[in-house]
Amino acid sequence: ALPAKRSASEAASAAFDVAQWQLKQALDTATADGRELAPQLREQHAAMEERCAALAQAEGKCAQLDGDIGAAKRAALAEGQAAERWAAAVKRLSALRAQAERAVKLRAEEEAAHSLSSQNAFFTAGR
Repeated sequence: ALPAKRSASEAASAAFDVAQWQLKQALDTATADGRELAPQLREQHAAMEERCAALAQAEGKCAQLDGDIGAAKRAALAEGQAAERWAAAVKRLSALRAQAERAVKLRAEEEAAHSLSSQNAFFTAGR
C-alpha cells in the first residue's frame, strides 16, 4: 500500500507541476500579447479621444446653429409682424386718402352749386 500511495502522490505532484508550467506558459503568452497590443490600444484610445473631442465640438456648433436658427425665426416673425403692421397702416392711410378725396370732391361740388346758385340769383335779380 505504501508504494501505491507514493506513486499516486508522485503522479499528483507531477500533474500539479505540469498544470503549473502550463499556467506559467499561458501567463507569459498573455503578457507578451498584452505588450504587443498595448501600443495599438493606446493609438486606438487616442484616436477615440480625438473623435470624442471632434464630436463635442460638432455638438457645440449644432447648439450654436440651433440658437442662430431660433434667433432667425424670431427675427422673421418680428419682420412679418412689422410687415403686417405696415400693410395695415398703408391700408388705413389709403382709406383716409380716399375719404379725404371724397370730402374735397363733395366740397368742390357744394361750392360749385353755391356759386351757380349765386350766379342764378344775380342774373335773376339783374333782370
